[in-house]
Amino acid sequence: MQCEVVRTVDRLDYEVFRTGEHMFAQAMHKVKDSRIRETLGDALEETRWQLAAPFVERVRLAAMFLEGRKAFQAEAALNAAMVQSLGLETLQSESIQLLRQSAQETQTLLKIQNNLLSTFDANLSDLDHDNDGALSRGDLNEAYKHHTHPEFRAFISFLQDNYRMLTRDGHLQFNHAGITRSDIIRYTDQRNKEVRDFR
Repeated sequence: MQCEVVRTVDRLDYEVFRTGEHMFAQAMHKVKDSRIRETLGDALEETRWQLAAPFVERVRLAAMFLEGRKAFQAEAALNAAMVQSLGLETLQSESIQLLRQSAQETQTLLKIQNNLLSTFDANLSDLDHDNDGALSRGDLNEAYKHHTHPEFRAFISFLQDNYRMLTRDGHLQFNHAGITRSDIIRYTDQRNKEVRDFR
């Protein structure tokens, strides 16, 4: 159903909404009466949401996928949402800015979770300062301090935030050396099983 909504909004003629947005913005600059300005402001905000529909409806689709535990489909929907063009005027809407920021954070988190093992393997040698095959809290703290790339920092934050859960084995014992490849495999297998169970 939501996929059909996305297809529908892609077929709309947005020139009408752009014209309306321009007219409402111009009228707001000319009107002095606060009640009329408020009404025009509401109409302007609604028009901006209509202009953002291709982005908004893909985010809504991603949320539905997440609710159904379809993490890979949710990531794909957010990837599609984030490449939708939002005009400068549309981005003046604070609520659309907040939605975009939230969607971007969720997209990054899903990308990390959906590719955790390959990301761990690709970065282990750089992060594992004592070369014991495990990422300790100290390793993660050092990495977070010295790396500035947002996606890499998000990866480190994910490991830090989930450190206890990731280092706990099937017998609820903790691996005090740190997060190992086998910890990541166990987490990934469990997560993928949960995703499959909800299909």
